[in-house]
Amino acid sequence: MSEIDPINVEETINEATKEVTSAKDRLPAQSQITGSTTITSMEELKDRAPEVYKAMLEGIAVNIINDMEDHQERIKEINREARRDSGE
Repeated sequence: MSEIDPINVEETINEATKEVTSAKDRLPAQSQITGSTTITSMEELKDRAPEVYKAMLEGIAVNIINDMEDHQERIKEINREARRDSGE
């Protein structure tokens, strides 16, 4: 099983936050997204705020990577425990 490269999660989150803020500032006045804006689909978000959409997908990817790392560590621990129990 290949090792997952560690990532700097805090740096990635900070970059995504900056991108979201920057994207919001670049939107035309009539399409500004506020706290009361309702987005009904991913397609609408992609159309209205592509940078926000991209940052959101990157955030989801970071969560998936973190989950995979956690699961990989759990599998390694299970394997170490099995080797100890078998007397290797």
